Amino acid sequence: MHNAQEAIALAKQRAHQFDAQAALERKTNQAFQLAKAQAHIRDNSEERGEGPSGSNKTPLVDRQSDLIKICVPFD
Repeated sequence: MHNAQEAIALAKQRAHQFDAQAALERKTNQAFQLAKAQAHIRDNSEERGEGPSGSNKTPLVDRQSDLIKICVPFD
């Protein structure tokens, strides 16, 4: 009976470790996708002349709202 309890405890520990690793990978993938979207928006703004050397100084808030529109689908 003691061995069975140890096996159950070990299985629970492994399950928690698996869940934690999966959550970490999911968060990493989300961060990567967000970074890709931001880079895509930055590339588009530089093509339109809105980059650091461009004359159009669009506030960062406008770019954030564009990012939100891309990343958060609205029904």
